[in-house]
Amino acid sequence: MEKPGLMVMKKGVLLLLVFCFLVFTTNAQDFGGIQSLISRRLPGLKNKVVFEKIPGETKTDTAVYYTKDAKLFIKANTLNAASFALNDYLKKYCNSSFSHTGDNIHIPEILPQANKP
Repeated sequence: MEKPGLMVMKKGVLLLLVFCFLVFTTNAQDFGGIQSLISRRLPGLKNKVVFEKIPGETKTDTAVYYTKDAKLFIKANTLNAASFALNDYLKKYCNSSFSHTGDNIHIPEILPQANKP
């Protein structure tokens, strides 16, 4: 039979390991989900959008986008910020929109130039 103190210590170590796993997986976000969305819903943008992670704090969502060499570059610190930047580019530069009642998507063959960061 185990001692009560040892059992509490094992639970504490297990809880600490689970917490560390959650922290690291939350901070190690990648943009694969957004790339999959582009492949499914915006095939004209496939291989034309490059996502880069902005390192640092995630207290506020931050994103910057620009076009260079016929590609759209989106730098963001969270997935939410990256998806917002993509939507903003589509709305402002491609006159495209998504909605529950229907989509208005017109992706030009050559991407419109966006401001540089």
